[in-house]
Amino acid sequence: MVISHNQSTPSNRWIINHNQNAEGALIDVFVYYDGALRKVLPLKIVEVTRNTIEVHFTESHYGTATLAFVL
Repeated sequence: MVISHNQSTPSNRWIINHNQNAEGALIDVFVYYDGALRKVLPLKIVEVTRNTIEVHFTESHYGTATLAFVL
């Protein structure tokens, strides 16, 4: 299962509620930088619960995250 999260408001912490009741998602994070969407490595990614992931940055960003789960 693959899920996309769109972060339209700049933030240094993205809260992703995926509701998959699963652990160990593979995550790709893309932020807008100089007008282009670029893949980045966030400061950290935290699995808060089996349904919620937080992505942390050193500064505010907006963009997308793609989560892949093996169910």
